[in-house]
Amino acid sequence: MLPSGAIEVWVADLSGVPESLLDVLCPQERERASRLLDERAAVHWSASRAVLRDLLGRAIGQDPATLRFELGPHGKPELGCFFHGALHFNLSHSGSQALYALSREREVGVDIEVVGRGRSAARDEVAIARRMLGPEVAARLAVMDADERHREFLAAWVAHEAVVKCIGQGLGQAEAGQAEGGPQPEPWVTPLDIGEQALAALAVQGGEAVVCLQRWRPV
Repeated sequence: MLPSGAIEVWVADLSGVPESLLDVLCPQERERASRLLDERAAVHWSASRAVLRDLLGRAIGQDPATLRFELGPHGKPELGCFFHGALHFNLSHSGSQALYALSREREVGVDIEVVGRGRSAARDEVAIARRMLGPEVAARLAVMDADERHREFLAAWVAHEAVVKCIGQGLGQAEAGQAEGGPQPEPWVTPLDIGEQALAALAVQGGEAVVCLQRWRPV
């Protein structure tokens, strides 16, 4: 059972998800995975959804294969049917690494980025930061060497994305600063120490929270 008031955060290595766990996926999830042109991306996407179902099923004591999802007002996935509102959750994955947050009381958002993934000389992290993260972050990145700048950019990016996902904004809304219904209270954000291979962050609506960080493993 999820402790009252605590935020459960799970890190999963998608390459270690047993193929048998994919049986919990619904037909719509299988169809979506089949549309991904990159086979490895399709495998990782399927594994990330199977682990999500496994974690949610454990948390609410239900068969993961029976869970149904619906989209909230801003397109954020929620549990549907009888379990609507029973649990807040969020998922992010990058390469073979996945991150999950579960909470009974508060909205949550997570983001993870594997270091070096998708990096290229053509990618201008300072310009992206100036547009999406603000001039102060961009100025700080501009004076760093390439490797330090990459890690600092990712750290700032995952914190930004965790907030966006927590409050349910799309990237376009976040860039314009236009949340539906007017300004919302800024969530509490904390970096997550998940090892050197990736940067990650958690955002929680309603202030500081106790975070239980764990590694997912199949039962």
